[in-house]
Amino acid sequence: SSMPPYQATLLLTEYQLMIGETGPLTGHLRNHLASLVLSQSAISEKFKIFDNETKNLKNFEKCIALQRVNKIMADKPWAINKCHIEQLRLVNLSLSEIVHGLLIMAHIHSLAGIEATLNKFEKSNKKGRKTGRNEKSNVFTENLYESDNDIGCLDKEHVIVDRLSGVSCERYWDDCGFSVLNYLYEDASYAIDNRFAFVQGFRKGNKNHSRLLHAVWGYSQQLLGFCLDDYESELIDEVLDKNLKELIYKSCIKQVGNSESDLSLLTVVTVQEARLQAEIVYALHAVTQFMHW
Repeated sequence: SSMPPYQATLLLTEYQLMIGETGPLTGHLRNHLASLVLSQSAISEKFKIFDNETKNLKNFEKCIALQRVNKIMADKPWAINKCHIEQLRLVNLSLSEIVHGLLIMAHIHSLAGIEATLNKFEKSNKKGRKTGRNEKSNVFTENLYESDNDIGCLDKEHVIVDRLSGVSCERYWDDCGFSVLNYLYEDASYAIDNRFAFVQGFRKGNKNHSRLLHAVWGYSQQLLGFCLDDYESELIDEVLDKNLKELIYKSCIKQVGNSESDLSLLTVVTVQEARLQAEIVYALHAVTQFMHW
């Protein structure tokens, strides 16, 4: 089974981002950011449990700025840009601290997506299979320009220019993403690269499900705004039916767990890892834009 080694890569990421002593973000900011990503509660409720350090005005401003960016990372990761990085710099977060925070967001989002589906599996086993599928799938382009006040300085044309058109997620990581992260947060770059390599290995090395996982990965990347080659597009159409595409969409874009048994744990992990890589790549691209601004 691929799951125990996969769990090890998750623990390595968790240790590096949340526990390791080399990370630039202070411990209380790491913990607050992780709880913020998981809670989805209102600001007024969230700040009731702040410790004394976080109640400090300077840290309060940092947490508010991180919360705004987290909403974008969770809802529309393709929309994050240099203006959002500038907003984080204005509250005196260093670029290394910003990158650390963005990695925590992406990591917790992926874990939350897997956990949501596992919870649905558990409920499904108790209540029986549900047959209703009422929610219609939407393509990426239909969601790209939805109005969102938190996206701020981007207009429609700006989004198109700043997106990574024509570049695959993996290629951006290999060509640029790893080196940027290695410069700003070296230890995390190796942990993330190890995780990406492992996920790529279990997709390609799973003899029974390789084609399915390749198609799931490609479709998830397409939903998140990355281009596919002709072979990948043909594979998606050949392997994934309409219902499976709908389930992948809900898990990848809506971050909603699925109770249907035909969405296996391997499929869920593949979807969430595709989202993790996309969030990290978009975030690092925004940081790179800011550095060259």
